[in-house]
Amino acid sequence: MRLNRAGFLRRILLLDAMGGSGEPRAQDPPLRFLRPPWALMEPSFLATCRRCGACIEACPREVLVRAERALESPGTPVFDPCLGACDHCRACLEACFSGALCESEDRRMGTARILPSCLSSKSLACTACLEACPPEANAVTGMKATGVRILKDRCTACGFCLQACPTDPPSIVLEGRPPVPLRGHPPPPAPDGGAA
Repeated sequence: MRLNRAGFLRRILLLDAMGGSGEPRAQDPPLRFLRPPWALMEPSFLATCRRCGACIEACPREVLVRAERALESPGTPVFDPCLGACDHCRACLEACFSGALCESEDRRMGTARILPSCLSSKSLACTACLEACPPEANAVTGMKATGVRILKDRCTACGFCLQACPTDPPSIVLEGRPPVPLRGHPPPPAPDGGAA
């Protein structure tokens, strides 16, 4: 069976999550990384990005780094939430001259996920992530009966919640978007430049 580039990448990511055997590995989460905001969908991103590092150099928070792992395509930019949070300042977008970062694309890099170790797993014992979430995203909500939860359609995986989490290690992980559009991903512009 012949696969196009997008199909090939989906298969590689799926096999990685399954350990190459075709059977899911319960102990390992899917390997998903965080591209900079406004990145094209993965197959198009890989074909367009020139690995020039302009976006990395432009990042005032210094949270973009060159990928090193094979599945991330070495030399391409990735967001490293261990270095800090991303405030979507647009510096990377404005520095990109290849079109790999494009304003018409989704700025969401992925989503946050709360782990069972969260202090608010059953009650609002801690609201650090809720307070740290940028108001324009408003992606964290909480109720006394259920604790905090992430609104995945609003979350951008910016990392402010991760940075604010008081547990060690943090009870929040950031998962990058899959190589297929997220729900609500904007449609591509029409060929004539008008509305799609």
